[in-house]
Amino acid sequence: VGALFSRLLAHLCRTTRQQEAFSALQHKARRDLGVEQLRRVAAEEARETIDAQLEAHRSASQQEIEGLRAQTVGLEEEGNRLELEAMRPEWKWRQELEDPR
Repeated sequence: VGALFSRLLAHLCRTTRQQEAFSALQHKARRDLGVEQLRRVAAEEARETIDAQLEAHRSASQQEIEGLRAQTVGLEEEGNRLELEAMRPEWKWRQELEDPR
């Protein structure tokens, strides 16, 4: 009976250690899962912030491009006007200076 009791006690000790180890693994897994979820949330928030900043930058750049296009068109029109004026004969210049309408 003593040997049976010793084997039973040893088995009980092994089972208890295994359950404690399993419980520790479950606790670690839950903690790791919580940390991973926090990392995901932080990464998503950072991604949203970066996307918003990128969109603001893209919008500002687009407005700047539109402004530069309008300025380019204005400068091209002014260049064309000056080029046409430069092509007029000298007598036409004198006539306009003498008789501005």
